[in-house]
Amino acid sequence: MDEDGKEITQKKNVWGRLAIKGTMLLSGYYRDQQMTEMTLKEGWFYTSDCACIDEDGYVRLNGRIDDVINVGGEKVAPADVEKLVLASGMVRECACIGVEDPEQVLGQVAVVYVVAGNDYDEKKVIGHIRENAAGYMVPYRLVKVRELPLNYMGKLDRKELRKRWLECDRDNGVVQLQSEPSGFAADVLQLISTRRTIRNFTEQRIEKEKVEDILLAGRMAPSGHNMQTWQFTVVDSRRMLLRIKEITEKTAKEKGSLFYGYNNPQILIIVSNDRRNADGCQDSSAAIENMLLMAHAHGLGACWINALLKLSDEAPVRELLTELGIPVRHIVYGMVGLGYPSAAVKMPAKKENVVKYYRDNE
Repeated sequence: MDEDGKEITQKKNVWGRLAIKGTMLLSGYYRDQQMTEMTLKEGWFYTSDCACIDEDGYVRLNGRIDDVINVGGEKVAPADVEKLVLASGMVRECACIGVEDPEQVLGQVAVVYVVAGNDYDEKKVIGHIRENAAGYMVPYRLVKVRELPLNYMGKLDRKELRKRWLECDRDNGVVQLQSEPSGFAADVLQLISTRRTIRNFTEQRIEKEKVEDILLAGRMAPSGHNMQTWQFTVVDSRRMLLRIKEITEKTAKEKGSLFYGYNNPQILIIVSNDRRNADGCQDSSAAIENMLLMAHAHGLGACWINALLKLSDEAPVRELLTELGIPVRHIVYGMVGLGYPSAAVKMPAKKENVVKYYRDNE
């Protein structure tokens, strides 16, 4: 069917919405009259599949009708763009979505999220598409990611990608192709610019290998005079996680101190350092930032919790720290709460006027 609900009969290879008719159709959606009226019309069941009839009379499917991108009046199926990107040989996985044209000219444009291969070169990928397809199929942007989001059924989640574009990638950390860094630098910048604080997590367990990577990232942080006087205490016990929250919350309230962000971490990494080390705070902060970035690289959410910085020597807290094996001479400079995010979080806007240059005249 075309956009007006009329059957396409005159042309082959014309894309439209697949509708089916027969004796085995459903009678309607359970307790959803609106959905029933939208999809069942005059004996036809309107699916969400984008389809056409080819030269041999076969019905070809090419994604969902909701995903089709209208670029200046031309209908572009995301799967066709994805095939072109993958055919470059420099991308392991990719997913194409349609977004509003920032220039307000074409209506929509294509954006492709890519999991890059070792020899990834975005200019060559774009060049390959230009050589093998019409201009309206060339993506407006390529966005590098570590992995593509999947839904609960393990299928590509395009809704999540559209959400990311609107909340983060459109305005933060993603620049036009001509000026985007490439290779390893692009990977690092993408990781840094898309990380955000996550405070609410699912009940999903964190794989041991990911925790080990996060701890290694912390240990690899710079340390003043290479002292490395820090300690990373990993709490992977539901009972102890609740005790830490209870004791910290109570002590903070008594002392008029702030305690927030500790909701339901699946694992907590307590970063402490010898109070005799003048660089202990800086060293611990660098280690925590490394761990936050590694957690993000593994698809985990993470939250930096500072409450114990002021409470380490309060009697109830110190008693708890001693039970955890943290030396009396150590101050807790921060805790990292880890888990799989339970919901997407909007990236806060970053200030633009915080960089100042002092240069010699050339």
